[in-house]
Amino acid sequence: MSRKVLITGIVDIRSALRSLPVLTALRQQGAIITLHTPHRLTDLFGRARLYDHLWVHEKTTRWHLWLKKRGFDDVYDMRHPHEDWPQQPPDVSKLSADVEFFTLQKPYILMTRIKDWPVLRQSGLARRLNLAGFEVVFLGVENDRQLAKAAPEMIDLSQRTTLPEVLGLALQAHAYIGMDDGLADLVLLSGATVVVLAGDDIQSLSVAEVLDRLPPRIKHG
Repeated sequence: MSRKVLITGIVDIRSALRSLPVLTALRQQGAIITLHTPHRLTDLFGRARLYDHLWVHEKTTRWHLWLKKRGFDDVYDMRHPHEDWPQQPPDVSKLSADVEFFTLQKPYILMTRIKDWPVLRQSGLARRLNLAGFEVVFLGVENDRQLAKAAPEMIDLSQRTTLPEVLGLALQAHAYIGMDDGLADLVLLSGATVVVLAGDDIQSLSVAEVLDRLPPRIKHG
């Protein structure tokens, strides 16, 4: 009889990525998987068919009673990973989505709003990259749009991409420039060059210093 397994503790992109090797291994073992995740992350799992049942986050009372009644054999909480959990990287081709409908001109570079780095410097970076022959594609949420407004030459895809589409875009991108967060971790799966700006000195970084972190083929167009 197949094991019934609950995967919970998925609260953001990083915990979602942490769960992928576990889900893949359990699927190979024939386990019946219930996935407990926020709605915004469901696309990342659905494309690879890594679960049997989906429980979208909601307020649930008497948690342990709920588990007992459901009769799960195992519970994996992604907030508390174990060293003996599977670690193999996921199959990116099964997670990414087709992005041809965005009709982007290649080559292009992905960029997201970098907290604590002045908007004018980041928009200046976008202009420099544009002059070097790269389209700059902005990924973000609604309150990040001040950057897109400061650099109208950027292609604004804020609030228009799912996580599988971000991965699909990353597979064809020359680089990604952003913060040290789950989105950067997701892009890393694609093999794209990822430049992360972080640290106490981020406010003092110049556009030239950031350009120096990019591969020569990007800096020189």
